[in-house]
Amino acid sequence: MTDEATVEAFTPFADLGAVLEIARLPMPPEGAASAVVEAMRVFGARYDARLARFHPEGLPQNVFRIALDLDVDSGRRVLEGHDLSVDALLGPGYDVDEDRIQLFTYRGASSTSTIQEGLAYALLNPPYGLRAPRAKWGRGASYGPNEQAWMRTTLRAFCRDVLDLPDPRHTEHLRFLAWPTDWSTYFDAGKDWWGSFCWSVEHLERASITVIAASATD
Repeated sequence: MTDEATVEAFTPFADLGAVLEIARLPMPPEGAASAVVEAMRVFGARYDARLARFHPEGLPQNVFRIALDLDVDSGRRVLEGHDLSVDALLGPGYDVDEDRIQLFTYRGASSTSTIQEGLAYALLNPPYGLRAPRAKWGRGASYGPNEQAWMRTTLRAFCRDVLDLPDPRHTEHLRFLAWPTDWSTYFDAGKDWWGSFCWSVEHLERASITVIAASATD
């Protein structure tokens, strides 16, 4: 589905298996909180459109739908976001100063990770992994560095193409906010184990805002 909030630059990452939802909107006069709520409505409409392809006769009554908390939907509750540095946005899985992925520790081609926070994690480590060219990386000591290099390239491309952030060390044109995840059924899946996330990236020079949400399970 294509809509006015679609960010076409995200398509290659979705094709890799990224589970983020992305919407870009004009910055509303009411502020970022209003944009985040509107983005969730966009995500819900996209989800319904995908469901409709499998249920041309109409959606079953018991099918999962993306819904908003009634107080948020009506405006009685205004979401409160908190400002983030780019380090906090990307999380401990990426070292901004060193330009280094540090999501995993390796033993040959086996890897483990205890990191479950930040945009680097949400993008690069979905429940079923990304469609990466692992066969080219070998099975020994070269696997870890090769995977980290690929993930670094992928994250940097996402920052550049989707967030207009060519260099994460230079963020003067952007404002990052984190938002609660207790106001939509969209976030329910991630409560199982993988996590639920909601961020916004305001482009101060273009008066636009990109909303990023993620919530998944296996």
